[in-house]
Amino acid sequence: MKWEDRNEKNLVLLGVFLISFLCLTGCGGKEEQKYTLNLDADENIEVETYIDYEEDDLIIYMTNNNDYNIGNYEVEATYYDQDNNEIGNDFTSGFSFASGKNCVTQLRLPRDEEYNYIIPARIDLSVKIDQNYQSIVGEPELYNDELTISYEKLGPEIEVTIKNESNVDLSTVEVIALFIKDKEPIYITDITGTLGAGESDTGTIEVPIDWEKSAEDDVLIEYDSIEFVVNEASE
Repeated sequence: MKWEDRNEKNLVLLGVFLISFLCLTGCGGKEEQKYTLNLDADENIEVETYIDYEEDDLIIYMTNNNDYNIGNYEVEATYYDQDNNEIGNDFTSGFSFASGKNCVTQLRLPRDEEYNYIIPARIDLSVKIDQNYQSIVGEPELYNDELTISYEKLGPEIEVTIKNESNVDLSTVEVIALFIKDKEPIYITDITGTLGAGESDTGTIEVPIDWEKSAEDDVLIEYDSIEFVVNEASE
């Protein structure tokens, strides 16, 4: 299996137009920050959103409450300032969202005139199923339930073991590791690759550095636990 601890950050509550307010409290004595979320999600896709610890990414935690596997989905955010002026947008898409399961992705936040990332006053977030793809390709066969994941903390690294309990070779494995603080994700990284039938593989991911607290010595972020979400496991 190929391991990638990626830091790219490239890498939906029901189908009506909802407005909710999410309050985000920063670390190190920052003032409480707020944004308004306008959510337009397809039916039976539940969504929660969070700002990561560096305040440059929007973490999107989705649940597929449909009774079928989604073949392709699209996520798009448009950002606005306090005067309702559009100040940026970002888009991503993904494949194979299993029925009854969670899926995690993220989008970049906008930048100000000095090119610094900012938390917008309002976010219009759209989460849609690609119905054309669904009608042509159909429901993908997934093996998300056939992966078992265990981990061990080793100082600045996390050793993760993933086992394919199925009797098929998995050509696509995507697992998201979420670092949780105060019951909310503050950082995500993904593990991707392939895994043969009955095989397991072990690799490491790094605990990110808290750059605001790091001067001469690197200081790792503070977190309470790690959650693993299988985005996809397919042949």
